[in-house]
Amino acid sequence: MGRTRRGAVVAAALSCALVACSGLSDLSEETLAAAESRWRAAGVDSYRMALDVQGDRVERERYVVVVRSGAVDTLLRDRSPVTSGSPEDYSVPGLFEILRRERELAERPSLLGAPAGYRAYLKARFDPRTGRLVEYDRSVGGASNRIRIVVREFAPISPRGG
Repeated sequence: MGRTRRGAVVAAALSCALVACSGLSDLSEETLAAAESRWRAAGVDSYRMALDVQGDRVERERYVVVVRSGAVDTLLRDRSPVTSGSPEDYSVPGLFEILRRERELAERPSLLGAPAGYRAYLKARFDPRTGRLVEYDRSVGGASNRIRIVVREFAPISPRGG
């Protein structure tokens, strides 16, 4: 094994070991479906959530989303209103959809920059009571294409503005 490949293998192993120590589990279709089922059963349709998104190819950003009666009411990125894009991506159901797309991409790791023979590692942790995402981590063997989503705050709110 060449020095470069050996270094990439060691880096990927260390990355995976760090993720495993964080309490994250493999993001399987079953895990994702169970989390979504718990979310629907919890019936939380109005909430405030703050999440951090960071990665090798993304600057660290803090998003704050307010959802009322299932619809995004407010979305801030680093304290500034977001007026374009898809604000629903930052709701709990939107995050489930992002994770579903991440699973699809991981099936073809070359799309994430992985060299032949390498794979993507998807890890997540969900709230055991509500099923909402707590933390997500994607690393890609042989490539610098990691992304992390960490929900820092989550609180149900009144649908009428409280």
